[in-house]
Amino acid sequence: MAKSVLRWLRGTENWLLILDNLDDISVAAGYLPEANGAGHTLITTRNKNSDGIPANGLEVREMDPASAVQFLLDRMEIVDHSGEEVRSEAYEIVKELGFLPLAIDQAAAYIRTSQNIFEYRKIYQEQRRDILRWRPPGNYDYTHTVATAWRICLDRLNSTFPDAVHLIRYFAFMNPDEILVEFLRAGAGALPPNLRELILNRVKWTETVRLLEAFSLIRVFGAGDKLSIHRLVQAVIQDDLDPAARSEVNVRIIALALNSFPDIPYRELGNIVLRETRRRFRSQVTYCLEQTQNARETKQWLSLAERLRSLLFDDAFYLDSYRWAKLILEINKKVLGNEHVNTIRMNLLMGEVLRELGRWNESFQIHRDNYNACRTIFGPNHLATVECLEAVSDGYYFIGSLQEGFQTQEEVFRMRQNLGYGREDPGTLLCMLRLGLYLYNLGRFGEAAKLLSEVLDVQTGIWSSQHPRTIETMKLTGRVFSVLGRHEEGENLLRNALTHSSIVMGREHPGTLTCMSWLALNYLRAGQIRLAVEIGEEAWNIASETFEPENWTTLEIRRTLADCYYAQGEVERVVPILEEVWKTLKAALGCEHPNTLVTAVPLASAWIELGKEERGRQLLQGTLDVQIRVLGVDHPHYGLNKH
Repeated sequence: MAKSVLRWLRGTENWLLILDNLDDISVAAGYLPEANGAGHTLITTRNKNSDGIPANGLEVREMDPASAVQFLLDRMEIVDHSGEEVRSEAYEIVKELGFLPLAIDQAAAYIRTSQNIFEYRKIYQEQRRDILRWRPPGNYDYTHTVATAWRICLDRLNSTFPDAVHLIRYFAFMNPDEILVEFLRAGAGALPPNLRELILNRVKWTETVRLLEAFSLIRVFGAGDKLSIHRLVQAVIQDDLDPAARSEVNVRIIALALNSFPDIPYRELGNIVLRETRRRFRSQVTYCLEQTQNARETKQWLSLAERLRSLLFDDAFYLDSYRWAKLILEINKKVLGNEHVNTIRMNLLMGEVLRELGRWNESFQIHRDNYNACRTIFGPNHLATVECLEAVSDGYYFIGSLQEGFQTQEEVFRMRQNLGYGREDPGTLLCMLRLGLYLYNLGRFGEAAKLLSEVLDVQTGIWSSQHPRTIETMKLTGRVFSVLGRHEEGENLLRNALTHSSIVMGREHPGTLTCMSWLALNYLRAGQIRLAVEIGEEAWNIASETFEPENWTTLEIRRTLADCYYAQGEVERVVPILEEVWKTLKAALGCEHPNTLVTAVPLASAWIELGKEERGRQLLQGTLDVQIRVLGVDHPHYGLNKH
């Protein structure tokens, strides 16, 4: 029959021959018509490795979003689909389906049946397995459902190379847009021996990937070091796994991620290689956790989730860190109970995240409740109780109760000594750093400089200059030296801190931007106004593109920039900046918080210079009265502001 067709084609012109679903290229060997220009041959295949066909290939990818939405709206045949709400829902549907034409067409057929576009996504999310297997009734022009179309490929591959199908089961629980080969190789030790060898043996890996790509189950890109898999392929594979097989894959996926995404020892927190590796693998780990929800009450899942939360917090992704901390806390409460030490410590970390999000009062209340619970459960001398009390001390700082916070921190220091923790212990050094911060804010600059210098000497001796805690101490010590008039020493410390922070945490990290702000203030105090303005504006440009206007880092940088403009004589530029900062601080912290008071004084001075003398003097006098009550008459800020 085929030879008869070929003879007919050779004697005919202007013909079109279509060979559909030619996934096995060898089937057509010797049966393709001559490419002599008499006609055209169109071959559709899932096999990307079709080098033996003398023709130009065109890969048909997913639809673009706009075309996918319009395709769905046209095919579902609802009379009125012009409303923005309908188009918005249509976009969510096609995005959920990965912009795949067949899936969109079958979704449209389902919506035609129900005549309700808004119920489809809910049904799909709850009954995905059934929806992907559903076939439109009647004379439908394609015989396969979405699920069966992919299942045919998987079954055919399984008959020739079962290890490839075994491997793609793991891909079904990973980042569909970008699976890093480096991530797989780093964690391959957690996989069964046959898959471990397949991933680590370059020849076998190349053969396996080529086969999976030949059946359009994956795509390879990025010089061969990245893979992608369509979300619907993932869905079909996941839905076909029985509970036992799914559980085994999930357990091994978590183990693989734990191998690839190691916990960093405290001493190694400044290790750039380890930090960058974790950052590269962040999205890989996120997807692994999200796709293995049935394993989330296991110790391994919680351990991996905590590593991710820690990375997000360290890199200042506070909202994401908050979401993971909240989830881990809920699971700990359910599995371990409210009084377990892991639950209490995660609650403490929740308070830290809320603090960084500017929810200071909420954070402080969590820490107080935690401390009271620990004291009752473990007693006053347990390390968990000490850690919770230290968090309370931090809370006092952020709500502006400096004296109470300082006294609490002193108590924490004594308790750590009684528990046998020496001065080289990381917790003790952090406690001393916080004491130095309190001394600085209480105006006891000389004592702060002495204590912080001692801490810095110990830290650089046992860790490195790139350790985050060393950078923090270096930065604060430079700030104290600056206030004491030791501008050159302050500049050296702040410059070094800025260099290390930019490398370790990144240029956009709050700690790096705060360091830039303090360096600008140091130059301002040293009389180098132009340089101060340049650095202040650079910090503001980065912060304004990175954080919300009410973020604490943004507010501090804006206040520094206002000081620089004031010194430059640009009072008109100062007032709107300080008015906005002052208004935000009053709303968030109250009128008596030290940071609000510090902002009110230059604002009052600027008002006076611009002719708003009565308004400025009223604010200045009111601020001085509050400062006497909050900071005391011996605080340097009071004397300076009174002058």
